[in-house]
Amino acid sequence: MTETYDIAIIGGGPVGMFAAFYASLRDCKVALIEALPDLGGQPLALYPEKKVYDVPGLAGLTSREMVVKLKEQLDLFDVDIYRDSTVTDLVTHGSDFDLTINGSQQIAAHSVVLATGKGSFQPRKIQLSNHEELLNNGLAYFASHPQDVTGKTVAVVGGGDSAVDTALLLNEYAAKTYLVHRRDKFRAMEQSVKALQQSSVDVQTPRKVAAITQAGDHLDLTLEAVTGGDAQTLPVDLVVVQYGFIAQDKNMRNWDVQFDRQPDGLVVARNQATNQAGIFAIGDVVANLDRTDLIAVGLGQAPVAVNAAVHYFDPDRGGPGHSSDLNLT
Repeated sequence: MTETYDIAIIGGGPVGMFAAFYASLRDCKVALIEALPDLGGQPLALYPEKKVYDVPGLAGLTSREMVVKLKEQLDLFDVDIYRDSTVTDLVTHGSDFDLTINGSQQIAAHSVVLATGKGSFQPRKIQLSNHEELLNNGLAYFASHPQDVTGKTVAVVGGGDSAVDTALLLNEYAAKTYLVHRRDKFRAMEQSVKALQQSSVDVQTPRKVAAITQAGDHLDLTLEAVTGGDAQTLPVDLVVVQYGFIAQDKNMRNWDVQFDRQPDGLVVARNQATNQAGIFAIGDVVANLDRTDLIAVGLGQAPVAVNAAVHYFDPDRGGPGHSSDLNLT
């Protein structure tokens, strides 16, 4: 018999996790569906040791610590969590929805909340002829375990938030840290740039990577001035490329239901409703318009979408009440 839920939440990152918790506060039967082996989404998969400052009350917890807190909150309720589970189709069934997971498993839901972010993600790769040879042999796109660079020399390549934050994080452990960027200015948060300027990170700008070669027990990182000439070779143990990530939502595009979208995401109404009645979207999957892609924004959208979803399948239900009136412990 097909399991039927009040709300199916697709995407188990921080925004989806909070949406599942809030839906449980509304006494909904919830399915939380995550394509990765564990909850936490992009922050846990890509930046587990990065400190989070733009979510109220976290005061610099790492992404990993934030996810632990969200899990503790979610564990207050009996939410059905589907891990390693990709929604391969979503079909309307009257006013309800049929979801196909991993091509075969079927569940049903009275409403759906999309918290898929930008979709699956792959790092933007550095263009070097010996890329495959270097990968996992001194060249990396993630710095999941910063303690591993203790006493080593590392170079981070890139100019956005991730590059600056990664350089600052690795500099806490490494003997020497370089940050290489093509421009003099960084695209990171102002406070992060200020911290970079006050740190011991050796900033190499405006310079580009001309070559990376194996040299015995280390790598030779050759840099050139962007305007040409002035080559310099740095001996390093690790090069972490932080050019950002390419996200794809190809699974969603193959669903039976289709959405109004802009190049950067789905179009939603003020209550986070998509053009498909009963389906709502929150977080980075939503078209940017005049908002900012922050976890805090998605967390604020989650109760809006859940309350609208409840009204969709149960318009006579009262509420929402105040969570402070509940006794969850």
